[in-house]
Amino acid sequence: VIKEDKDKCAEIIGHSAIYALTLGSLFSTYLPNLSSKILEYFPDTSDELIQDIYTGKFELAREYFNQTIVLTKKPKGLVKKVEVDRIKELNSELQSL
Repeated sequence: VIKEDKDKCAEIIGHSAIYALTLGSLFSTYLPNLSSKILEYFPDTSDELIQDIYTGKFELAREYFNQTIVLTKKPKGLVKKVEVDRIKELNSELQSL
């Protein structure tokens, strides 16, 4: 998309950032380590902003995304890749129960 329509690409990246911040906020209670890894990418995220998103209010989130956001570090994988062989092994174990 970036080669054909830069505006569309910017829109996709913007929406992806909103989804990532939302997931990071929603995971905070259930997956705190993963949540903190996601939220590290977003500068100036306050506990109040995270709570706003978590409760579904989104007022502070709208303000947050009305400014230019620069990621604090280069994105990388957040969780360890599960190899196909391991998935097959786990499926076999589950089927034998």
